[in-house]
Amino acid sequence: MGFVARSLVGALGLIVAGVWGLSTSTAFAVEGYDSHVSVTSVSPAALERGASGTLTVFATNIGSTAWVKGSASQVDLANCCPASANTSWNNGWISDSHYATATQDVVANGQTGTFSFSVTVPLDATLGAHTFPFELVLASTNEPLHIEGQSLAVTVVDSTPPVISLTTPASGSTSTSGEITLSGTAGTATDDSATVTLNLWPGTVVRGTPRLTRTTTRNASTGAFSAVVLLPNGFWSVEAEQSDASGNTAGYFTGWTIAAPSVIFSPASVPAGAHFTVSGSGFPSTATSATVNLLDDATFTTPYGLCVGDNCGTSSVALTDGSFSATFKTFPTQPLGAHRIYVSAAKVAISSEVLTITAADTVAPVAPTVDIVPLYVNTANKAAVSVTISGEVGTTLSGSVTSSGGAGSVALSGTLPNGSITQTADLSGLPDGVVTASVTLIDASSNTSGVGSDTAVKDTVAPAAPSQPCIQGSTDCKTTNNPTLTF
Repeated sequence: MGFVARSLVGALGLIVAGVWGLSTSTAFAVEGYDSHVSVTSVSPAALERGASGTLTVFATNIGSTAWVKGSASQVDLANCCPASANTSWNNGWISDSHYATATQDVVANGQTGTFSFSVTVPLDATLGAHTFPFELVLASTNEPLHIEGQSLAVTVVDSTPPVISLTTPASGSTSTSGEITLSGTAGTATDDSATVTLNLWPGTVVRGTPRLTRTTTRNASTGAFSAVVLLPNGFWSVEAEQSDASGNTAGYFTGWTIAAPSVIFSPASVPAGAHFTVSGSGFPSTATSATVNLLDDATFTTPYGLCVGDNCGTSSVALTDGSFSATFKTFPTQPLGAHRIYVSAAKVAISSEVLTITAADTVAPVAPTVDIVPLYVNTANKAAVSVTISGEVGTTLSGSVTSSGGAGSVALSGTLPNGSITQTADLSGLPDGVVTASVTLIDASSNTSGVGSDTAVKDTVAPAAPSQPCIQGSTDCKTTNNPTLTF
């Protein structure tokens, strides 16, 4: 009978296997126990880090022994053995290797048991699918009822953007320096980007392409970040932006006003290597000098040196009561294009206007026209002789007035802001003779013209007085001096 009974059980097993679509070659691990997983579910199928969900397996008892909770015939849903690789997800499991037992007290032959267990996604879980292999096992021995090699899958997603803030400068504040430190705190979650992007716009309208963009790296532990920017006066809006591996992006907007010292210059466009003037005011009265440089207008990041006058060994000038005015020139190799004037003197100031650097000017000015008035210089007008010089606008004149009568000269100097200048020369110290005014013009690029000149005559010696004529019959006349008149 024992043999017949075992044969009958085996035959029934084959019949049931056929009904459930199982392979007839699958061995039953525990005599009298068998199962078939009919349905599984994961709710929800996708979970955020830190979120919890429920995984459920519906399994039918196709063995001869009932599954009784709390007894030697208790059947568990398990990943056995060793323990599950996802033990950090354990949320109320029976153990790290046994997920759950049936919710029903008894699952008899032909009945379906429900096995549910909860998981909580670890905060450091990687994004994507995480699998939970399972088998139904006899709880007392860990022996599988019917090895099917199935698993449940939970997808870890991230739809929450990082948390970012910008704390400095304070929103709505006013800065008296054009050097601004932007600082704040960014997200530090596992998939939060280490890079923070700072977009800046002049004015209150935050739209379109930013005027400036800076990137910086946040501290992986604290999330702290900072970046220094140089900005001209006015109201500026800024967005601090951070993304994560799932493409979520967080932005924080704020704005403030820059009211730094004033910087102006002239002209607005100069050739490389040419001279121009820069003035600044409103710097701290305690500052004794200011450093003046150029700043790339496109990014406000690349400084270029300047020469003070023709001295290219320094770019510093003295300050008087927080102000300065001086002549500068660019290096001949200065990159062309738009630049800002960048002044540092305890505080930083960036010019609101653009200085355009053009190609170097190598063409000398045309020789000037010179006109001396009056043509004849005498005692009455020698101290106020007019010399008019005409030529290229903006050039500087250099010249003198000399005399053919001897040594000495009177210097001529000045600029031609409108293309012409009249100077009054005192020629009292020059000897009489042909006086010549000789002048050259020098442009902003130090190109020198040919000589322009004009002449006049200086004569300050009066003619000798005429001799006294004889009067006939006077005692002053000698006989020999008296002509004989013949009629």
